[in-house]
Amino acid sequence: MNGQILDFTIQTNSGVISGADGNRYDFVGSEWKDSVSPSRGMSVDFEVDGDNAVSIYRRRGGCGRRRS
Repeated sequence: MNGQILDFTIQTNSGVISGADGNRYDFVGSEWKDSVSPSRGMSVDFEVDGDNAVSIYRRRGGCGRRRS
């Protein structure tokens, strides 16, 4: 599923993704599958396991933010 990171906190190694289906999914850093750290606004692809996002990959082509 496609989505966007709403928040990620290094201190707790956890975050929240807004999915294309309109739901929010919690995730832990161990599910992050990219060399670049997750950050707010980043576009991602992920799998759903209940209320959790797993196997999360950064979508190529940017972070989802508009550039000025």
